[in-house]
Amino acid sequence: MRVPDLLKLIPEERLSFLVDHHKTDHKVKKLPASLLFKSLLYSQFEVKQNSL
Repeated sequence: MRVPDLLKLIPEERLSFLVDHHKTDHKVKKLPASLLFKSLLYSQFEVKQNSL
């Protein structure tokens, strides 16, 4: 299974609910939490050597 297929399984409404519920975008406006989540998911599945 590829990352785009996995992201289709997670509705955008659910991601926005979690962002609002945990207030992750309260102080950080330039990098939204939903984009950060998608980037982390992509790096976990697609990149051979992950780093911080």
